Amino acid sequence: MMMLNFLQRLQPFLHLFVLIGLIQMGLFYQVDLSIILLSCMALEIGVGRLQGHGISAQIQRMKQSVFDAFDALLIFMVLGPLIAVWVSAGSIPYLIYHGFAFQNPSYFLPLTFVICSLSSMVTGTSWGTASTVGLVLLVMGESLGIPNAMTAGAIVSGAFLGDKMSPISDSTNLAAANVKVSVQAHVLAMSYTAIPAFFIALALYAFLGLNYQGAVQVLDHSLPNALLAHFSLSLWSLLPFGVLIFGNVMRWHAVVSMFLSVVVGIGVSLLLQNTSIAEIPRLLMHGYTKSTGFPLADDLLLRGGLAKFSGTFVLCCIALCFGGLVGQNRLVEQIISPLVKKIKSPKGLSLLVLLTGFLSVLLMGEIYLGILMTTQFFLPIFHARKMPAQLLSRFTEESATLMGPLIPWTTASIFMYSTLGVKAQDYIWFCFFNLANLAVSIGFILFRKK
Repeated sequence: MMMLNFLQRLQPFLHLFVLIGLIQMGLFYQVDLSIILLSCMALEIGVGRLQGHGISAQIQRMKQSVFDAFDALLIFMVLGPLIAVWVSAGSIPYLIYHGFAFQNPSYFLPLTFVICSLSSMVTGTSWGTASTVGLVLLVMGESLGIPNAMTAGAIVSGAFLGDKMSPISDSTNLAAANVKVSVQAHVLAMSYTAIPAFFIALALYAFLGLNYQGAVQVLDHSLPNALLAHFSLSLWSLLPFGVLIFGNVMRWHAVVSMFLSVVVGIGVSLLLQNTSIAEIPRLLMHGYTKSTGFPLADDLLLRGGLAKFSGTFVLCCIALCFGGLVGQNRLVEQIISPLVKKIKSPKGLSLLVLLTGFLSVLLMGEIYLGILMTTQFFLPIFHARKMPAQLLSRFTEESATLMGPLIPWTTASIFMYSTLGVKAQDYIWFCFFNLANLAVSIGFILFRKK
C-alpha cells in the first residue's frame, strides 16, 4: 500500500520528466518543432485516456485552448502581409536609410534595449514593438555586423519590459484583475525588481557592445544608394507605422491596428512607390520580392507575406492543442498541490509561485494561460496566509510573462521567431532583462527578513 501511494505521488514527476526529455531530445537532434509537439500531444492523449478523459473531451479541450488564444492566431494571419507592405511602402527602407549613419556597434545593443523598452511602455505591446521598431533594429544590426541573436535578445528584453510594466498592456491588466488589485498597485509592486533588472541589463548590453570582437562590416554608400534607387523615401513612408502605434496607444484591438496599417501601407505603396494594383495580391501572399541588385539590401528587404507565416500558424495551433491537453491532465496542479501543503513560510510559497508560473507557460505554451492558472490557483492561498495579492501578481509576471518568450514552443517565442527570424534557443542567452528580473526577484525573496 505504501509503495502504491509512493508511485502515485511520483507519477506527475515522471510524466513531467518524460515530456521535457522528449522535447529536449527532439531539439538536440534538430527535429522540427511541430513534430516534437505532435509527439508530445500523442503522449498527453494516452495519459488523458488513462485518467478517464474520452477522445471527444480531449478534442473539445484542444478547441477551447485554441479559442482562448484566438487573438494571437489572428495576429499571425495579418503579420506576414503587414511586413511585406511596410517594405513595399518604404517604411522599413526609410528607417534603414536614416539609421545608416549610425555605424558604431559599441552602443547599438544598449540603445536597442532602451528604444524597445520605451516603445513597449508607450504602446503596451511586446509583439507590436518587435514587429515595428524591433524588426528595423534587427536589420540595422545585421548591416553593422552584430549577430542577430544578440540584437534579438535586446529587442525581446525591451519588448517584454513594457509588456509587463505598461499600464495599458494586456498581461499587466490581466494579472492585476485576476488578483483583484489596481493596475497601479501591480505596476508599483513590479517596479521593485524591474528597475534594478533594467539597469543590470543595460550595463550588460553596454559591456557586450564595448567588448564585441566580431568583424564589423565596413559599409560604403552602396546600401543607401540602392535604397534611394528603388524607393521614394519621405516622411509619408512612416505613415503605416504611425497608424499602428496610434492604434496601440488608443488601445484598439491589435488586429484592427495591424489591418489598418496594411490598408494605409498599400495606399502609400501605390501612390509613393509606383506599385501597381496588380502587384498587391502577390505582395500580400508572397511578400516583397523585388530585387535591388545589392545583396545586403535584398537580405534586409525580401521579407513578409502570408505564405511565409503559414507554417508558423500551424505550429502555434499545435502548441496550443498540446497546452490544452496538459491543462486537462492537471499536470501542473498535481506537482504543485502537494508542495503547497508542505511549504509554510512566505519565502517558500513565493518561490513556488515563480516555479508554477514558469511550469504553466512551459507546459501550456501560452503566457495568458500561465497567468490565469497561476493567479487563480494561488489567490485563495495568499488570502488565507494574509500575503499581499500584488506580490502574487508580481511573481506571476516575473515567471509567466518574462519566461514566455524564452521557451521555444510558446506562442510568444514562435511570434518572435516568425518576426525576427531568430530562434528562442539562440536569443535566450542575450535576454538580459528577462533573466535579470527573475534573478533579482529570487534574490529579494531569499534575502528579505521575513
